[in-house]
Amino acid sequence: MYDSDDIQFARPGDKWLEDNEIGLLEIFNRLEVDHTEVIIVVEGMRDECVLRQLGVTRPILRVHQGWSLHEFIEHIANIVTENSEVLILTDFDSKGQELGTYIDHQLEVRRIRTLRRLRTEISRFMANMTTIEELSSIVKKRESIRPLRQRE
Repeated sequence: MYDSDDIQFARPGDKWLEDNEIGLLEIFNRLEVDHTEVIIVVEGMRDECVLRQLGVTRPILRVHQGWSLHEFIEHIANIVTENSEVLILTDFDSKGQELGTYIDHQLEVRRIRTLRRLRTEISRFMANMTTIEELSSIVKKRESIRPLRQRE
């Protein structure tokens, strides 16, 4: 896994992060470098805000922004390029999984590449978190000068 002794911490609270949280930060950092033409799909505005706070700069599209699901998928189809990839980061609860699977299938039918493996990797590191919004706990820890709770 990740050894917190080997990591250069960018913020004072980084030393309070759990291994899975460090793993998530590394995934999002890798995303910025390895997937330059990725479009990220989230459910709502709070999900987008949390990802921005974690340093994600790639384009993020919100499912719940007033369009029908069909219009949303057509919008994605209209803006992707030949090299584009889509990372579907809907929540990992049953409703989010169902929505993510539907979007993934609709994009696959349109021959748009999705990053399924990366979604699976993120879900493993999410541990007990089921919503993207819950990643705000990482943001809070990173901003803290003392632990928010003791490590076990």
